[in-house]
Amino acid sequence: MDCYKHQGMSVVAQCHNCGKGMCSECSERFTVMLCEKCLLENNEQAKRKVIVSFVISIIFAVIGVYVGVHSGASGVVGAIGYCYLGLSVPWGYSFFGKFITVPYFKAVLALFLGWAIAPFSIYRNIKELMVIRATKQEISANVSV
Repeated sequence: MDCYKHQGMSVVAQCHNCGKGMCSECSERFTVMLCEKCLLENNEQAKRKVIVSFVISIIFAVIGVYVGVHSGASGVVGAIGYCYLGLSVPWGYSFFGKFITVPYFKAVLALFLGWAIAPFSIYRNIKELMVIRATKQEISANVSV
């Protein structure tokens, strides 16, 4: 059996998603054992999840500003504080959701500790978007003839 991309190269592995045969060069190219098509599809799903996370954070930040302004927070600084608190809640909720199953407990932890988790989560997600973009560019630059 030949590699799906390199004719004449024997298969040493299969794509974990679609089962296409891959030679040693293709199977060692990325950290996950996926063919290029499946990897791009997987990355697009991951990209959509990250973008949705950012949109939800922005919505919560706007809610935070609204609450800050209408709760008598002290001027711009208070509104910015509420904005950051609102922005951080979804990131904290997502973080605690990995190991806490009680929704109310998760929400309380997110409210009180999300501010500390948010910068790291945002950084990790931006880094993930950059890896997805670089992988897509690498695959498109390395198109087989």
